[in-house]
Amino acid sequence: DTDVEGRNRYEPDLGGLKFFGQLPETQKDTIDLFNVSLNADLEFAQLVSSTSYYQGKNDRFFDWTATGYIAAEALFVFSATEPFVYQNIDQSYEVLAQEIRLVSSHEGPFTWTTGVFYSDEELDYQQTVYANELASLMSVTPLGAESVQPGGVAYLGNDVIFAGPNANHVKQAALFGEA
Repeated sequence: DTDVEGRNRYEPDLGGLKFFGQLPETQKDTIDLFNVSLNADLEFAQLVSSTSYYQGKNDRFFDWTATGYIAAEALFVFSATEPFVYQNIDQSYEVLAQEIRLVSSHEGPFTWTTGVFYSDEELDYQQTVYANELASLMSVTPLGAESVQPGGVAYLGNDVIFAGPNANHVKQAALFGEA
């Protein structure tokens, strides 16, 4: 149970709850959640219906400079360049879920529950990782290798080292019962 002031990492060598970074980290979450439930006594059973709708957006910006330094120091001999690495994540999601359940209301040795469940989920996720002065980093001499010229290693340009969109759409349906 370590409190890292809302961050998912810290560096013990710096003491306390500190970590090394060159850029401010931000996170913004927007969430809307709605639910409508219905309970009804049908004499022979209790009817329960629950409909939920959930949508949100999450924008995050992480400074991975320290991680970038560790990786770069392992791979390159630096000139005067001071690189930094940062990641931007944009995520949006929308979920609709419905459950209808009947539960027997009579007493006796035989009781039952039955119902149906349905959900429809959409998730859009865009992640981009940047490293400043990427072209100059790629032109320095890797340890034990010949010089790599800009363009000699594939990258996406504009200091983008990774860009990945991901879209998921998942539908689920189930019938259930127990006696």
